Amino acid sequence: MIGGVIDTGTSYSTPLISSIAAHAFKSLKEPTPDLVRALLINKAERCAHDLRLGWGSPWKEGNNLPWYCDEGTVTLAWNSKIRAGFAYYWNDIPLPF
Repeated sequence: MIGGVIDTGTSYSTPLISSIAAHAFKSLKEPTPDLVRALLINKAERCAHDLRLGWGSPWKEGNNLPWYCDEGTVTLAWNSKIRAGFAYYWNDIPLPF
Protein backbone atom coordinates (compact mmCIF):
# COMPACT_ATOMS: atom_id res chain seq x y z
CA MET A 1 0.00 0.00 0.00
CA ILE A 2 1.12 3.57 -0.42
CA GLY A 3 3.33 4.56 2.47
CA GLY A 4 5.21 1.28 2.73
CA VAL A 5 2.63 -0.74 4.67
CA ILE A 6 2.44 -4.33 3.38
CA ASP A 7 -0.96 -6.00 3.29
CA THR A 8 -2.89 -8.17 0.86
CA GLY A 9 -6.30 -7.93 -0.74
CA THR A 10 -7.70 -6.46 -3.95
CA SER A 11 -9.95 -4.12 -2.00
CA TYR A 12 -6.80 -2.17 -1.06
CA SER A 13 -5.23 -2.02 -4.49
CA THR A 14 -8.20 -1.20 -6.70
CA PRO A 15 -8.98 2.34 -5.45
CA LEU A 16 -5.30 3.25 -5.19
CA ILE A 17 -4.40 2.10 -8.70
CA SER A 18 -7.63 3.41 -10.23
CA SER A 19 -6.91 6.87 -8.87
CA ILE A 20 -3.32 6.93 -10.13
CA ALA A 21 -4.39 5.48 -13.51
CA ALA A 22 -7.06 8.19 -13.87
CA HIS A 23 -4.48 10.90 -13.17
CA ALA A 24 -2.12 9.28 -15.69
CA PHE A 25 -4.86 9.31 -18.36
CA LYS A 26 -5.44 13.01 -17.66
CA SER A 27 -1.73 13.89 -17.65
CA LEU A 28 -0.66 12.15 -20.89
CA LYS A 29 -1.18 13.57 -24.39
CA GLU A 30 -2.39 10.35 -26.05
CA PRO A 31 -3.05 7.81 -23.29
CA THR A 32 -4.06 4.23 -23.93
CA PRO A 33 -4.85 1.53 -21.37
CA ASP A 34 -1.69 -0.36 -22.39
CA LEU A 35 0.50 2.74 -21.99
CA VAL A 36 -0.90 3.60 -18.55
CA ARG A 37 -0.50 0.00 -17.39
CA ALA A 38 3.10 -0.11 -18.65
CA LEU A 39 3.95 3.17 -16.90
CA LEU A 40 2.43 1.92 -13.63
CA ILE A 41 4.44 -1.31 -13.81
CA ASN A 42 7.58 0.63 -14.77
CA LYS A 43 7.30 2.74 -11.58
CA ALA A 44 6.27 -0.10 -9.26
CA GLU A 45 8.51 -0.87 -6.31
CA ARG A 46 8.98 -4.55 -7.20
CA CYS A 47 11.18 -5.63 -10.11
CA ALA A 48 9.31 -8.92 -10.54
CA HIS A 49 5.67 -9.94 -10.22
CA ASP A 50 4.73 -11.69 -6.98
CA LEU A 51 1.57 -13.84 -6.88
CA ARG A 52 0.68 -12.47 -3.43
CA LEU A 53 1.75 -8.83 -3.79
CA GLY A 54 1.54 -8.25 -7.55
CA TRP A 55 3.99 -5.56 -8.66
CA GLY A 56 3.93 -3.93 -5.24
CA SER A 57 3.13 -0.32 -4.51
CA PRO A 58 3.02 2.09 -7.45
CA TRP A 59 4.81 4.56 -5.23
CA LYS A 60 8.07 4.37 -3.33
CA GLU A 61 9.59 7.22 -1.39
CA GLY A 62 11.37 9.73 -3.60
CA ASN A 63 9.70 8.29 -6.71
CA ASN A 64 8.04 10.49 -9.31
CA LEU A 65 4.51 9.79 -10.48
CA PRO A 66 4.23 7.32 -13.39
CA TRP A 67 4.00 9.99 -16.08
CA TYR A 68 7.27 11.66 -14.96
CA CYS A 69 10.80 10.31 -15.43
CA ASP A 70 13.31 10.17 -12.61
CA GLU A 71 16.30 12.50 -12.93
CA GLY A 72 18.83 11.11 -15.40
CA THR A 73 16.36 8.64 -16.94
CA VAL A 74 13.97 8.50 -19.86
CA THR A 75 11.04 6.19 -20.57
CA LEU A 76 10.39 5.50 -24.24
CA ALA A 77 7.01 4.31 -25.46
CA TRP A 78 5.66 4.09 -28.97
CA ASN A 79 2.73 2.68 -30.91
CA SER A 80 3.15 0.69 -34.06
CA LYS A 81 1.45 -1.99 -36.06
CA ILE A 82 3.51 -5.09 -36.71
CA ARG A 83 2.54 -8.27 -38.48
CA ALA A 84 2.85 -11.64 -36.78
CA GLY A 85 6.30 -13.16 -37.27
CA PHE A 86 8.04 -9.82 -37.83
CA ALA A 87 10.30 -7.95 -35.42
CA TYR A 88 11.20 -4.30 -35.00
CA TYR A 89 14.67 -3.28 -33.87
CA TRP A 90 15.29 0.24 -32.66
CA ASN A 91 19.02 0.39 -33.40
CA ASP A 92 19.58 4.12 -33.83
CA ILE A 93 18.92 5.34 -30.29
CA PRO A 94 22.03 7.18 -29.09
CA LEU A 95 23.10 5.91 -25.68
CA PRO A 96 25.68 7.87 -23.70
CA PHE A 97 28.49 5.78 -22.23
